[in-house]
Amino acid sequence: MFKNYFRIAWRNLIRDKQFSFLNLLGLSTGLACTLLIYLWVSDELNIDKHNKNDSRLYEVLKRNKDGTGAIEISKNTQGLLAESMAKEFPEIEVATCVRKERSPGILSYDNKKIKVMPAWTGRIFFDVFTYPLISGSKSVVLSDVSNIVLSDKTALKLFNTRDVIGKTIKWDFKDDDVDFSNVYKIAGVFKSPPSNSSDQFDVIFPFELYAAKNAGGMGDVTFWGSNMVSTYVLLRPGSNIDAFNNKIKDFTRSKIKSLYKGNDMVNYEGELFTQRYSDRYLYNNFVNGVQSGGRIEYVKLFSIIAIFILLIACINFMNLSTAKASRRMKEVGIKKVVGASRRSLIFQYISESILMALFSLLIALLFVELLLPAFKEITGKDISFSLNANLILSSIVITLLTGVIAGSYPAFYLSGFKPVS
Repeated sequence: MFKNYFRIAWRNLIRDKQFSFLNLLGLSTGLACTLLIYLWVSDELNIDKHNKNDSRLYEVLKRNKDGTGAIEISKNTQGLLAESMAKEFPEIEVATCVRKERSPGILSYDNKKIKVMPAWTGRIFFDVFTYPLISGSKSVVLSDVSNIVLSDKTALKLFNTRDVIGKTIKWDFKDDDVDFSNVYKIAGVFKSPPSNSSDQFDVIFPFELYAAKNAGGMGDVTFWGSNMVSTYVLLRPGSNIDAFNNKIKDFTRSKIKSLYKGNDMVNYEGELFTQRYSDRYLYNNFVNGVQSGGRIEYVKLFSIIAIFILLIACINFMNLSTAKASRRMKEVGIKKVVGASRRSLIFQYISESILMALFSLLIALLFVELLLPAFKEITGKDISFSLNANLILSSIVITLLTGVIAGSYPAFYLSGFKPVS
């Protein structure tokens, strides 16, 4: 019976080529737009989700008051904060600090030079974040201020191989008035941050090097008045984040108050709180110190747009199928006279619709493949179109739903025809 349904469906498709072409074009265009939006939404939702302990990884932020009394959120914290918090709060498993740079430096080996983005991190950086070491040991790579750790992409660019441990490399870089130019030894190679990571860097230096170079200067990170780095904590399983935020809010104020008595610096120190690391990209908007949406609003908006595009494609299909229905009244009449039930007719016409939707999906996948380079340029994202399990399952579900929804009205309309009248 099912074979017969699809055989009839196929015959109907090739009998009226113009109708079939219009329906295929409408559905495939709608599906292609929906799939492109799905790829963008999926990429947005997965940004910064690459860390193994994502559910326990948090960034320490500050609520500071500006001159008007409004509350602003700052990501800049003290260089001493990570180590101090790890010692004094049992909820913290490990903590690290990271100094991010906005401008690149130059790495050179022999006559080859490349521009790279640096980061200065605490010794246990690789215990907090999931950037797998391809070579080198976690406990060693950042233990010496003369060490440098390269990303695998940087190693390939400079040496054409990842086997670079022990080699020396020249680094040219200035941060304000501090010169970090020197020769460093390669102690390890880590896997480059994925494209859906909001933090992108090519080389890592020990934070102790940054602290030593800036000691006594404007960028001195060895006292509690300096806010120059980002602080990240990995909480122990089962920790209550609300209770933890309540405990840490006055932590830096108490440090400054006890160490710098009589200094009004404490009056300008903000409250500490944490935000989940993988939430900071989508939930990055704060109003007067309170989290208030962010890029997640665009994700929701485009998801709704994708649904409406698909619905319009389905309605277009319904209209075309209903307009053609009058040509099939004789077919319905003969089938009913010889004993076909309304249920079997409904199933037949929905089967035809699903078959049309499957053909449309194949064309839509071709459209997506052709349009993806331009779409990547427009969105500024390195979106890949690979037929993984999630994409295949999502595409099939969307297609089946499209076929059922688009074919439901024509099916009920045609199957309701009464041969006698």
